[in-house]
Amino acid sequence: MSAKTTLDVDTPPLRDGDRLTAGEFHRRYEAMPNVKQVNLVNGVVHMASPIRLERHGGPQGAVQTWFGQYLVRLPGVRMYGPSTFRVDEANEVEPDVMLILAPEYGGRSWADDDDYLRGVPELVVEIAASSARLDAGEKRDLYERIGVQEYVLWRVNDDEIDWWANTAAGFESLPADEAGVIRSRVFPGLWLDPAALVARDGNRLADVVDLGKASLEYAAFFDHLRRLAAGEDS
Repeated sequence: MSAKTTLDVDTPPLRDGDRLTAGEFHRRYEAMPNVKQVNLVNGVVHMASPIRLERHGGPQGAVQTWFGQYLVRLPGVRMYGPSTFRVDEANEVEPDVMLILAPEYGGRSWADDDDYLRGVPELVVEIAASSARLDAGEKRDLYERIGVQEYVLWRVNDDEIDWWANTAAGFESLPADEAGVIRSRVFPGLWLDPAALVARDGNRLADVVDLGKASLEYAAFFDHLRRLAAGEDS
């Protein structure tokens, strides 16, 4: 019998509602290789529903396309899909999409020796259908508390997108301009028309990304990152 099989037999399975430490949660999670999208929030296990095509897979792909258009040729900015984020002794979560700065570019997160995320990512996105209450409640509070700079929540069943920025007073909604476009504060030039994302209007999304990348704020950000890459800025 292999060590992995022995671990599977000897380790209790994760169950929705279990109250565990992060260490015990992680031990059980690693013993269940076929289980994905499980979160430990405030010491409570939350098992995800099966991932639906149009209510999760499609929206996640749209977000990744939006981010991908933004970060082309932008040094030091990284996008990640669902990845285990080991927060603290009571929280281990799997954000759907993250946009982060690499540590050498001033980012506050990194991969630990086991290739799990540590620290604090700059921008987190959650796609919420059946998980809307968790993502808009305890998970939002967690991201606010640990200092995630911006949090985007796509409430698929409501066709709504919330985008919060972390301020001295906590999370506050980022306002849209007169054209309905929201502009990131942490990633200059990252602009979004939420209605276009909900409709998955690729042409409008690309146009807004191009407008953001033509802005003076993006040019300054790009130049700063380029100088860091060349060792010119400290």
